[in-house]
Order: sequence, then structure tokens, then C-alpha cells
Amino acid sequence: MKIKIKAFGSARKHIPGYEPESGMELELPAGSTIKDLLGHLNIPPDKGIAVSMDGLIAGSDIEIKDDATIVLLNPLAGG
Repeated sequence: MKIKIKAFGSARKHIPGYEPESGMELELPAGSTIKDLLGHLNIPPDKGIAVSMDGLIAGSDIEIKDDATIVLLNPLAGG
């Protein structure tokens, strides 16, 4: 299945060759989860990257849909 990835902030630095203007397309096996995607991109789980799929926050066990748009966001802090 094909997906589109957009990464913002420091989440970009974890993806070698990432082009911020166009994002990137990626092919994954059917049934892949968010956890599988982060592993494929070599993003360690301890980096706290937030993930959304088609505009909704997605946990690590969520199965990725074909043709989904995945957004990776760096951790936020505030008060």
C-alpha cells in the first residue's frame, strides 16, 4: 500500500532525505501499523513523536489505511 508522509519540526531530522516542501511517499505492506512505520523510518519510540493519520491522532497499534496521509509532529511542551 502507498502512503504519504508529512513531517514537521524536529520530527523531520529523523528521516534522511526528507523534502519538507513535498513530503514523501512510501510503500508499506498491507496491515502495517504506526509502530511498523516508525520502525521502518528508524524513529526510536523514546523520541515521543506524535502521529496523525488522515487528521486523527493515531496510536502505535493502529493499522495504516491504504492511501493515508501520515503526519509526524515533534513533541510539544507548554503550560
